Amino acid sequence: MSTTERPHPDLGRAIKEIREEAGLTQEQVADVAGLHWTAISHIESGRRNPKYNTLKAVAKGLSVPRWYLMAKEEQIELKRRASYLRGG
Repeated sequence: MSTTERPHPDLGRAIKEIREEAGLTQEQVADVAGLHWTAISHIESGRRNPKYNTLKAVAKGLSVPRWYLMAKEEQIELKRRASYLRGG
């Protein structure tokens, strides 16, 4: 990650939610995606931003289209912002 690029924790949360809803482990997603499980862990925790090809592979590992990951991220961000505005 470059110094000018900020982490996207909502994307990581979205990936984790989708994975857990599917009943998959990080290892299972990583195996199908052709990644190491620690890459999935770092993305989910917000420590790493996935590049386009990695995001494509993660979507494959989760058996969802890439747009679904982005839509889920947006949903999580909107909930977080609404909670902030409500003071919680």
